[in-house]
Amino acid sequence: MKFEDYNPYFSVEHTRRPISSFSEDKHIDIDLFDENICDRIIELTPVLDELPPEIMQGIIIDSAWKSSKIEGSSYTLADSVELAATGEMNPDKDEKSGLIVRNHLDVLSMENFDLTVDGISLVNKMLLRDFDASGGILRGYVNIDISASSYIPPVSPKLDKMMNTLFVAIKNASIINKALYLMTSLPALQLFMDGNKRTSRMSAVHVLMQNNILPFSIVNMDKNEYLWSLIAFYETGDTQPIRDIMLDGWAHSIMRTAQEGALSVIDYDRKHHELVERIEGEDIGMSHTNFDMS
Repeated sequence: MKFEDYNPYFSVEHTRRPISSFSEDKHIDIDLFDENICDRIIELTPVLDELPPEIMQGIIIDSAWKSSKIEGSSYTLADSVELAATGEMNPDKDEKSGLIVRNHLDVLSMENFDLTVDGISLVNKMLLRDFDASGGILRGYVNIDISASSYIPPVSPKLDKMMNTLFVAIKNASIINKALYLMTSLPALQLFMDGNKRTSRMSAVHVLMQNNILPFSIVNMDKNEYLWSLIAFYETGDTQPIRDIMLDGWAHSIMRTAQEGALSVIDYDRKHHELVERIEGEDIGMSHTNFDMS
C-alpha cells in the first residue's frame, strides 16, 4: 500500500495492533523492485565516476548531514560542509552532533566494505564511534523495543539464523535490491543495540556508490514518513512505502546532477513528478544524457 493508505492502520494505538515478529516469509521474501524498474534507475542516473568531483562530494555531504539530522544532530548543512572541508567541528554546537556527522562522513568515505555481518558491524561501529561503546557488537540475546510499534525483533538463536538467511538473500540480489534489503530487512533485524537505522541508510547509500550507481537522495526524505514507513514494514512486511521513498530520492538525485537549481519550485516539482513516473514505467524514452530540464 501507499504510505497515505496506512492512516487508518496507524490511527489504532500500537498496543492494540496485532503483535508482529520477524519471519522469513514477511521480512526476507519481500516485494523487491522489479527488473524493469532497476534497469530504468540505472538508465536514468549518471555514472558516478563521470560526475565532477564537487558534485560527488556534495552527494556525500548531503547524505551524511541529513542522515545525521534524522538521528538528532543539530548541525546545519553549512556546518557539515565546513567539517568535511577542514575536519574542525563547530564549537558553538554540542560535540555529539559533530561526532555524528563526522562518523557518517567517514563511513561514506570508505573505499569499500563487504556486505557481510562483519562488514555491517564495522559500519555500525564507525557510526557510533566516540559516543557509544556498544557500536559493532551484535545484540544477541538482548531484547529491544521499537517505539510506537507492535513489532518484536528476534533474539538469538533465531536472530542468528535470520541474519544468515538475510545475508544470503542480499548476496543474490541485484544492486538496487541490495539497497532495498538494507533499507528494510536489515533494520527489522535490529542487529545492534543502537544505530540500526543509520547503519541501514549508510550501508544502502555506500553499496550503490561502491558499484558506481548514483544513490537515492536522503536530503528530501521526510523523517516522520520514513520512520512510519519502516514501522509499516516491521509490522506488515509491506515494502511499498520505503520503495516509494527510495524512488522519490532517486528522482531528486537525478535532478541535482542535472543542475536543477535554476528551476522554479513549480517546475522542479513537475519535473520531479515526471521522473518518478519514468522510473516506474510511464515514459522510459529519456535517459540522463538527454534529460530536458526546461
